[in-house]
Amino acid sequence: MATTTEATIRTLLAANLAATVPLLQSDVRFREHRYDVPFLDWAQQNRECLRVFSILDDINGWQPEVTNITEEWRVVVFEVLVAYPQTNRYGSGTAGARTRGEVVRSDLHQVESALGLRGFATYTNAAYLVDQSTPLAAVDGDGVTFLRGSLAYGIYRSMP
Repeated sequence: MATTTEATIRTLLAANLAATVPLLQSDVRFREHRYDVPFLDWAQQNRECLRVFSILDDINGWQPEVTNITEEWRVVVFEVLVAYPQTNRYGSGTAGARTRGEVVRSDLHQVESALGLRGFATYTNAAYLVDQSTPLAAVDGDGVTFLRGSLAYGIYRSMP
């Protein structure tokens, strides 16, 4: 049986989202946060955070559901956040301008596809999206709206 790690799945999720070309306002691509400061604090202080995202493992201490001598089956949960500043202009001019809601809704559909919430992403035969994920939803913060949700992956991991 093939095995993987939490870090590998997180890296693949981030790469898949960064490769997604937005349908609306496509001149601003998805880009990953550098993780040098906490993402929520950074986004609320930085108004140029449009489509900057964070994907982090929740580092839970759950026991493996299945284990044997060589491998174990674990459920790993990743929190996904994508930032949309509330002060940003979405598009230029009256003909090309969009509301933040239009951009967030369009991106929601693409993020769900890119991260596998609708079954379109398969990263490895050692990891499977399980039915414990929290759907992505728009959540307002201090000056920033976030797409926020969680992805629960079941993975086969080699024993330490």
